[in-house]
Amino acid sequence: MGTRIHFPRLNKRLCERLFAAHQHCVTVDGVLRRTQWTGAPSCIALVGEIDQVITELYNLAERAFAPEAAAAAATSPDDARAELAHDEYVADIERIEREEKEE
Repeated sequence: MGTRIHFPRLNKRLCERLFAAHQHCVTVDGVLRRTQWTGAPSCIALVGEIDQVITELYNLAERAFAPEAAAAAATSPDDARAELAHDEYVADIERIEREEKEE
């Protein structure tokens, strides 16, 4: 038999960093959607793919360090609640727009 590969585990700090990376992806996506740059649609697709991997890793780890949250998770997208960071996301977009107007 071959040797079994043991992959590294994600600890809570790495999961927090994954969540922060997800937040950055959401912010970048929002900025790209508001720009007139012709390369924006391609970058939006790339950021979406990156965010999907980040989300899958986070969701796998979330079951381990927050079992009560995983148990309460929505079973379908229609049952899911809005993302908690939406207010932060909107505040970031508004801040960026204000900075652009000031320049």
